[in-house]
Amino acid sequence: MDYEFGFFTERIAGLVTDEQGRSIDDVFVIVRKYYSQVVSLEEKIYTPEASLVFPDEDGDFLVMMESSVAKLDLLFIASGYVMQSFSFSRQIGIGDLSYYAKLKPTEAWREHFLVNIQPLLQHLILEKRYLLPARQLFFLDEWQEKEKAKFRSHQN
Repeated sequence: MDYEFGFFTERIAGLVTDEQGRSIDDVFVIVRKYYSQVVSLEEKIYTPEASLVFPDEDGDFLVMMESSVAKLDLLFIASGYVMQSFSFSRQIGIGDLSYYAKLKPTEAWREHFLVNIQPLLQHLILEKRYLLPARQLFFLDEWQEKEKAKFRSHQN
C-alpha cells in the first residue's frame, strides 16, 4: 500500500497480479462502500452499497471514493486463487491511495470457493440493499455457475 498526502481520499488505484507479478485472467474486484449516517450524537449507522470493478488486461484497477463514503472493502477474486481483501477507512491527510494485490494460487480451490466465495456472492445477489446493477448481478451468477460446472466436469 502506498499513498499520497491530500485532504481526503478520492480514489484507490492499484494492480492485481499473481505472486510472480503476472496478470490474471478473469479477475474481478467486489467493492463494498459504506456510507455513514448519524443517528444520534452517540451512534452512527453504515449503509452499504456494492459494485464490481474489472481490472484491465495488465491488472490495473481504479476505485473512486466519493466524499460521503466512510469506509470501503475491496475483495479480489479469481478462479483458482485465494480471495484477498483490503479495507480502508477514510482518514484525513491521505489523498490518492495505491494498493497492490498479489493473489496466491490454491490447490484447494473447490473448497475455498464453496466455503468462502459462493456464500459471499449469494449474499450480494440476494441482498437488495447493496444496489448492485442487474448486469453485475448477472455476471456474479454466471461466474459462479461456470465455476460449479468446472467442479462437476472434474468429478466425471
